[in-house]
Amino acid sequence: MGDLGDMEALLEWISELGGSFVGTLPLLAAFHVTEGDAGNGGAPSPYSPASRLFWNELYLDLAAVPELERLPEAAGMIDSASFMDVVSRSRERD
Repeated sequence: MGDLGDMEALLEWISELGGSFVGTLPLLAAFHVTEGDAGNGGAPSPYSPASRLFWNELYLDLAAVPELERLPEAAGMIDSASFMDVVSRSRERD
């Protein structure tokens, strides 16, 4: 799974190969369930939010958020080695 920046890279690659679109499932509002959450209020439920009015923050490409220009402290945190390490380890997981 990737973020919207990864989706942009995929679209560019597909375009170079002659493709004109990439289909996805809807990027609806969702929640993150981790191991051990089941039974603790974090398990999937038919009452969980699913709306086109809201997005799932999990897909944001944080480095591409335009407001970072006005938030140098946040931009510095995103560019930090510790943050990039967390991103790298997350991307290596199944």
